[in-house]
Amino acid sequence: MAKNNVTQYDTTAANNTDVGGISIAEGMSPSNVNNAMRELMKHTADWVSGSQAITKLTTTGDIELGHASDTTISRSSAGTVTIEGAEIRTGTVAIASGGTGSTSASAARSALGVDAAGTDNSTDVTLAGSLDYLTISGQAITRNSIDLTTDVTGALPIANGGTGATTAAAAASAIGVGTEDSPTFSGLTTTGDVEVTGAMDADNFKVNGAQGSDGQVLTSTGSGVAWEAAASGSRTLLETVNISNDATVLVGDPASGAHIDSTYHLYEIEFIDVVCATNYANLRGKFATGTGTIQASTYYSTAQSFSSHSAGGRTGWGYASGSYMMLASANQSSADGEGLTGSLYLHWPSETDRYHSITGELWHRVGTGTSTPWLWQRPGGMWFGATTAITGVQFYMSSGNVSSGTIKLYGRS
Repeated sequence: MAKNNVTQYDTTAANNTDVGGISIAEGMSPSNVNNAMRELMKHTADWVSGSQAITKLTTTGDIELGHASDTTISRSSAGTVTIEGAEIRTGTVAIASGGTGSTSASAARSALGVDAAGTDNSTDVTLAGSLDYLTISGQAITRNSIDLTTDVTGALPIANGGTGATTAAAAASAIGVGTEDSPTFSGLTTTGDVEVTGAMDADNFKVNGAQGSDGQVLTSTGSGVAWEAAASGSRTLLETVNISNDATVLVGDPASGAHIDSTYHLYEIEFIDVVCATNYANLRGKFATGTGTIQASTYYSTAQSFSSHSAGGRTGWGYASGSYMMLASANQSSADGEGLTGSLYLHWPSETDRYHSITGELWHRVGTGTSTPWLWQRPGGMWFGATTAITGVQFYMSSGNVSSGTIKLYGRS
């Protein structure tokens, strides 16, 4: 069989007796030498040009494709070659080389740590921490309500809609409205009702858009309030004294309240069923100065007139002087509902250029019993021991305590 290409050459030299059918056996024609060499060169050129495939190529070095710097094929290890540094191998590709190091899908998932069960291509995800506004079940993550008590820490800044504080006092201070239950506003406008149960202090208080003028007061109109001129003789309640079997009753509270001062020129002391503990006792009074010093000297003088509704309409008058003012000289009833009722008036108590006086009108029953008369009295008393300002009035009975009743102090304008 003629050897027509390099793949047909025999590895045993003695078996190669022709080249492309040209005999090179022993005793060949000398002209066959030239022809055989030409045919051998053709076989080589066919192999180099690629028109003739070879069945096997063995090299102990690199294979250079094209120019030496273009593409190099090298042997790295048994079963592994590299093309320009990238490995091509038989067997498995290690994870470090971009593979899985495995030969099956399950082994690859296990090696990569994803979905070992092969159901959803992922491993379980868990939520760390103790808060519960996020929960997870299977593949579902649920957003729950945020509990501001347990899920939030710190203070929400004012810029984010908070107060930047953690206490009511600090919050009120941060937003500029004072502290706790006494807020301060630079301006307050309301189109609805405003209910005030305590004191309200305002430098520019307006009602229905009006501030009112000097001397005006807020007056009910029946359907609302309006600024109106103060009525002549109006009075302002300053103090209420509820009596409960007291030896003396001091009106004006000079030690702490200082209710009798230069604010008013006239003070009204209203008696509401003031009852003596001892039947047939009568009311007496003394002035107090300073922080409650009772003036008990003999420089008091009293005059009064009276009228009874008993048969014959008895009337009379009397006067006395001593260490107290006799404000109700006739014997009084000790029964509830029959005590002193009416008003006494203290004139110019803060002036220090005159003596001080008290006048008024009082009603009471004379003694107990339905047959005893009611008596109307008009007492007037003066203290001429000094012109010191008066800060209070002390009341007491000629014998026994003051059992019950109410005394109110008003400033009169």
